[in-house]
Amino acid sequence: MSEPETPIECPRHGQSHVTFVCTHVAGGTQQGFHSSSSNPSDPRPDAWCYACELRRAVEGEWNEANEAAPDVKVLCTACYDEVRARNDVPRPSLDIDGWELGTLSQALEASSDIAPPSDEVLRRISPGDVVKVVFGILYNDESGPRVQREWMWVRIRRNDDGWLVGDLESQPLTKGTLSPGQVVVCRYADVMERLAGEEAPALASPGPPRVRWVGGETARCSTCGKEHAWLEPSFWRPDDVFAMPAADRSARVFETDDICGIAPVSGAATGHRCFVRCVLPVRLLDRDDQTQWGLWVEVPEATAKRVTELWTASDQSSEPAFPARMANKE
Repeated sequence: MSEPETPIECPRHGQSHVTFVCTHVAGGTQQGFHSSSSNPSDPRPDAWCYACELRRAVEGEWNEANEAAPDVKVLCTACYDEVRARNDVPRPSLDIDGWELGTLSQALEASSDIAPPSDEVLRRISPGDVVKVVFGILYNDESGPRVQREWMWVRIRRNDDGWLVGDLESQPLTKGTLSPGQVVVCRYADVMERLAGEEAPALASPGPPRVRWVGGETARCSTCGKEHAWLEPSFWRPDDVFAMPAADRSARVFETDDICGIAPVSGAATGHRCFVRCVLPVRLLDRDDQTQWGLWVEVPEATAKRVTELWTASDQSSEPAFPARMANKE
């Protein structure tokens, strides 16, 4: 905290007392501004930048492992106020970092089927668990800067009284500055889903069966004459995702139940591969109706982005059809 009893002579502002800030806010702009206290009796508490805050959040405190990072500088009170004014901006942000944390309300706007975990479940989150949160990622296309929302997994390091600290586990589908390993600090209120430690390894494992058969009614086979369950295939993921080794899949695949992306290997000339889940009507020769097959198709990256843009649009049915390649084989 600041030391009112310790005087300092500033060449610009004259005499006041000492305050302490990290070197990054002392000499920087828009670095973020975090402080050690909200006590009104100390209007100028020790302060540091967003990058230093991530180091502190990971450890839960200042200690030998991270205390060298701030490289603390001494300022007068007026210099402190100037530093706070030019650095006190939200971080991460789209303008500065190229990405931001979204909110649960944004996810609920896109899908009303989301059932957020209860407060009790959130309080039980432990290191090694994973949580799903919303990210906004800045990217550019032919029309200029745009923001893509993605739902991704964060592997938790610390649960800190309403806040969670962890590392981004998923590979973003959108090309930008955000990548796996980014330290993330999010609120309980923005968690969409939680997987406990014993469930979390499933993110990198084959998961549910490649294809499941759904249905209820029965139909008589025209060949054998017997009654059989009327089943329709529903593919859980694209075949190429299932074929990937677990470790490779965990590092390179962005996946939801509706959209998947495979990031290229380091140094590869090819770009992201994008997949969209759709429903294929299949007409049968011996019935008047048709079955509905749930499967995946591979599409260009621009098409995948357009699909997500129109996800909740009321007029999405007016969008022209787009070419796609089937990504599942029976």
